[in-house]
Amino acid sequence: MIELQKQQSFVIEILDYVSKKRNKHGSLLSTSDAQVAQVLNQEKDGSVIYVYDDVTSNGEGGLVTHFAIYNPTSKDHQVIHVYSQRVFVASCSVNQEKTLMAFTTIKRDSSNVVGDKRIGKEKYNAFIAEIKAKNPRVFSLNLVRETFLKVQFLYEDKPAEKETFLLVMLHKESIGLYKIPLARVANGMVMRGQPKTEQIARKFMWCQWDNINQQLFYLHYRSDGHGNKQHLLTCLQFFNDAAHDHVLDVPMNFPVASKSSGRYYANVPLHNGIPDTSVNACVLTHNSGTFCFCYQYHVSSSDKKTKSSPLPRTSPLQRTSPLHHSSGYQKSPTGSDGETTDINYYICMVHHAKTIHGCVSSIPENVVRKAMVHFSWMGDLVMVMLPGYFVHLLNVGMEFEPCNHILLHNKSSMDNITSSIEQSSKTAESSSVSDVLWDSNMSLPVMSLAAEHLVFSSNYSLLGKESGNYLLERNSGDIYKIHINLYNLIQAFTHCHMSMTRTALLHYVILRVRDITLLKQMFLVLCNDIPSPEVPGLMSEFLIAMTYSGMRRQLDREVLRLLPFTSTEPFRGQFDKGINGDRIATVSYSQIHSVNIGTKSAKERQQRRGNVGDDWLDNLRRHLHWMQLCKSRRFTLDTVRKAFRQMLVAEETNLENKEDEQFLSQIRIKKSKMKGLTDTVSNYGNKTDSALGPVPNFLVGSTVTLSSEMMMSLTKDILVKHLTTYLNRDGKVKANAVAKEYVICQQTQSRLLCHMLWTLRGQGSQEFKYNEHINLSVKGNLEDYEVFQLLERYILVTGDVMFPVPAGFPSYFATIGFRCLNIRMFMQYVEHGIIQLTGDFMVQFIAELYDNTENVKLKQYVISKLPQLLAVECYKIWAHPICNQYLSYHQVAQILEDKSRIDSTSLDRSDDSRRSTFSQSSSSNTYLEDVSFQPLNSFFCYLDKLDKRRSSLDRQSPLDFQVLEEVALHHTTNETHYDMGTVNF
Repeated sequence: MIELQKQQSFVIEILDYVSKKRNKHGSLLSTSDAQVAQVLNQEKDGSVIYVYDDVTSNGEGGLVTHFAIYNPTSKDHQVIHVYSQRVFVASCSVNQEKTLMAFTTIKRDSSNVVGDKRIGKEKYNAFIAEIKAKNPRVFSLNLVRETFLKVQFLYEDKPAEKETFLLVMLHKESIGLYKIPLARVANGMVMRGQPKTEQIARKFMWCQWDNINQQLFYLHYRSDGHGNKQHLLTCLQFFNDAAHDHVLDVPMNFPVASKSSGRYYANVPLHNGIPDTSVNACVLTHNSGTFCFCYQYHVSSSDKKTKSSPLPRTSPLQRTSPLHHSSGYQKSPTGSDGETTDINYYICMVHHAKTIHGCVSSIPENVVRKAMVHFSWMGDLVMVMLPGYFVHLLNVGMEFEPCNHILLHNKSSMDNITSSIEQSSKTAESSSVSDVLWDSNMSLPVMSLAAEHLVFSSNYSLLGKESGNYLLERNSGDIYKIHINLYNLIQAFTHCHMSMTRTALLHYVILRVRDITLLKQMFLVLCNDIPSPEVPGLMSEFLIAMTYSGMRRQLDREVLRLLPFTSTEPFRGQFDKGINGDRIATVSYSQIHSVNIGTKSAKERQQRRGNVGDDWLDNLRRHLHWMQLCKSRRFTLDTVRKAFRQMLVAEETNLENKEDEQFLSQIRIKKSKMKGLTDTVSNYGNKTDSALGPVPNFLVGSTVTLSSEMMMSLTKDILVKHLTTYLNRDGKVKANAVAKEYVICQQTQSRLLCHMLWTLRGQGSQEFKYNEHINLSVKGNLEDYEVFQLLERYILVTGDVMFPVPAGFPSYFATIGFRCLNIRMFMQYVEHGIIQLTGDFMVQFIAELYDNTENVKLKQYVISKLPQLLAVECYKIWAHPICNQYLSYHQVAQILEDKSRIDSTSLDRSDDSRRSTFSQSSSSNTYLEDVSFQPLNSFFCYLDKLDKRRSSLDRQSPLDFQVLEEVALHHTTNETHYDMGTVNF
């Protein structure tokens, strides 16, 4: 899924430039001089400092060390100083005016070199050189140490004229600030006196310099008053004239190795701290206020717990092929067949006052001993990576509470088998990984075998490059760009073994990629595995996350942090399993109990006039203060669910009456003519509309079901109350508008999900076309049943997360349910409230089923499940002899049963009112005169008198004597066995 694309590297450009220059001078270098140049530092203005050994410009004498600056923008090289002899330089920095240069040299014993590391008693010496004087001078700082010594000039808003400032970091000893006085001469600036020193930090074990923000982070320990040592991360902010402020102290709530077995310093290009190989840590900050301290915990050999040999690398399994893992596999050239152990890392999220502990299991022990886990930004995610083995994308941004982390491993990821590059690496399986040749135009999957040898610098962001997207390889100096392979993302989503990882991938695409076509492909995977228990959870995640994404474009951060953004519980542990079910990674959380942060704003710290924007420290302090005081929780739909259930109990009668009224209105309207096709329809957007295609008939319109209307109203009321509780005075004014927009967005996303599911499965099944009629007399096939299953999960999910349902969906769902289920199963769905017998469905049901003996019984059975009022209306539409018989019997019986009540009330009325009532029914009297069968005519006249009195009281519909006559004659002729000729009338 995550791939590396090699980019043009200025480190390689520097090496090429030096090589050409040496060849031009005819320098004769031995094999030991293979390293043509060493890239040391990059200053705030983007200039890169490097050194190389060459003869002097006149070509005389031996090799001496040259100090040069490279401008990545103009691609210009400039030699700024030539040292008198050949030395090994460990650190270098140039001041803002480019007049002074500080550097550190090492006197090294060639016998103390192991690989690329320098060991033991090496002497570090610091110097300052004038680089623009007529006769440049070099001064020693009289600092000779056996530990690493780093120098770094401070940069200000404008060049200093009287003095410049230098930081000197003595590893495991102290950090000092040197104030160097300057004097202007004809050719530039020179030193005019001894520097003044100030100790700004004592003994420390690790440090990192942020050249962009001019901040120094260092890790040290202090006593807690009980004799216990506690590690502390401290941040110093530097301003003009070397003014500095102690802005942050964070106690570490995880184990930190205090001592190392020896002093090993790696030769890392562009390293902005102490390159101690025993400490792998870095600070990652973001302008939003996100602050993370990342640390890899090295377990000593005595503490390591060996585990059984891991499974060989194999392709992740299809979920339908659980026994496929016994097939062939690739072997790792690093020797994964031996003992295995764990890699532990910690992400201290100061902005959330939490620490993430990640543990990755089953890593070969020989890999763990030298493993350098990489930490960097990838957007607002922290990427934790060990190439060839795992990549974790941790959702640690300030906008969201941590959850939905993407955990990818070589035992559960599909990168190894889906990338075309990996196929080419199989041919080099027996050779060394370093011998595999890669085309620079090809992408290298992070989890591939050929990526295992890559070691990236964690604590450096390349100036001029987008932070987090470009990585510097420590050994070769190559620069790689990180990008997401969307095809492999779909493959990872399809084949990952954990539902948590699959949900995290969906969440990532919704909130960060925001590509409807990609979402459609992911849901196509779900449509191919409809019975999976993961489908409802992924639908819930889609609805909630898409609603948040829709609101995100129009609301500020204060309101957004109160709205739900995921269906996953935040701050909940997460894990990943391999093919055989063994747990291969865990992510857990611990609390940070105290954070000491400065109270001065950016304007107060910088002591500037005018408007000064907030920096990340201001945003961090404000966020921590808000967390401490408000302790608010995001709006949860569980509160709506509980309140809605209580409302249904209280408003049951009212809701039933409204549903009956809607049923009657549907059943009396011609479905093909007057259905709400003229309603305004909210569009998803041009790109979404083109991806999903035309809207099916049952989704046309913007109305929702009656229960959904009640639900939306309740959601709005509860959300308004929640917002007014936690928003400030200005925010409370817009609470009603936000709540109204939120429920509308819920409606849009529910409709979008239903449309997407229908597009993926519905339109491909038999007769399920955009505008074609679905005939109930034709039973559905297997594809139709899959559509029913998918929409069944949709209706259950919307009810669970309290999202509205389109008004046309219940009728459509009942239609496909009737086609796909046997009648007993169909009626069970009806009795449990999953399928609703709507008026539209009953009209179609009565009209399309032919009235044979079996279907007549079926119609009677289904209609009998309706309330009596609705069943009577269905009988009127059916117009079957059975229906007419029932209606006639029911109407006559009702009139006769009400005779006593009519006599006690209506007989007391005046003659005028009687005459008025009779005159209103002249049409019925006319029909009675036409009834030739006198016994029946006499009975109708009697019923007519009773019905007139009854209608004046209850306003019932008038009697239909024509129907009564037909039913009576039909009954007399066909169902009565008496000889009517013997009856004395």
